[in-house]
Amino acid sequence: MDTMVARRQPVLNRLLLLLLHSPLAGAVDGALLGLTVRGRRSGRAITLPVQYAAGDDAIWVWPADPETKTWWRNLPEAAPVRLRLLGQDLDATAQTLRGDEDPAEVERGLRAWAGRFPRT
Repeated sequence: MDTMVARRQPVLNRLLLLLLHSPLAGAVDGALLGLTVRGRRSGRAITLPVQYAAGDDAIWVWPADPETKTWWRNLPEAAPVRLRLLGQDLDATAQTLRGDEDPAEVERGLRAWAGRFPRT
């Protein structure tokens, strides 16, 4: 990621999170949610806007460029998270899935993701 983009990212994230909490949230609610995870070591709350796909009984999040992101590594096993979704704050449980450990569940998530974002 180029340095200029890296510097703008936190500003863009803050603006998107403000938008998700505003009366204009409907403009992005169908594609973005606010996700709060706790840092494994720091215990600090980390809140980010993330794209999501709704499945039958789950919300699926696939981090873009996962090698460059660290927040998802805070979810190696089931952990509590907070979502800002469709104008509501919700408590949920999240975890990272691995294709070599749970291929059927990963495939289910990929199907939901491809249904929501068919060009990816």
